[in-house]
Amino acid sequence: MKQLVEGLTFIHSHNIMHRDLKPEDILFMNKDLESLVIADFSLAQSVDSKPYTYPKCGTPGFVAPEIFQQDSDYAKYSVLCDIFGAGVIYYVLLTGKPLFEKKDRKDQLELNRKCDINLSIFSDDQLNDVEKGFLVKILSKNPEFRSSTNSFLKHNFLFLMIRQRVRQISINSITWPCMISIRYQFERNQ
Repeated sequence: MKQLVEGLTFIHSHNIMHRDLKPEDILFMNKDLESLVIADFSLAQSVDSKPYTYPKCGTPGFVAPEIFQQDSDYAKYSVLCDIFGAGVIYYVLLTGKPLFEKKDRKDQLELNRKCDINLSIFSDDQLNDVEKGFLVKILSKNPEFRSSTNSFLKHNFLFLMIRQRVRQISINSITWPCMISIRYQFERNQ
């Protein structure tokens, strides 16, 4: 996650939004998992561009809800849309499940647009209060309440917690159609 957020910090420092961040856009240059790169900038856009090319874009289940709220081709959103995508990826890493799961694309888009996230369904064995609180900050429906990449990186507890709890990293192909899911298996209650 840290490498992903550092990559986002770099592109955001150039006023670029990826707008379609998802697991299949995370690649590693070699097998040591220390060489993460963000790929597929086909929907990337400068924050300052008007109008945006394809103002409503992104992959269902990962796109920030504010992108769906645009009333016109001249509406604006910010780099914080990428934090939402990173948050969904983090959710998948923690739970091994998609955040907005529906087989029908239209239903999935509607769940994504509404962004009703209920983390109370997870027991403390599945997600502790620190993890839930952090997810609330990065998955906020309102981008004004969402953490920036700099705030994200300042949460060292997150990365310490991951290092302590990761037992095994496995990359599973085709857990969702046409996607590579990166799933961490955490040791619980140690």
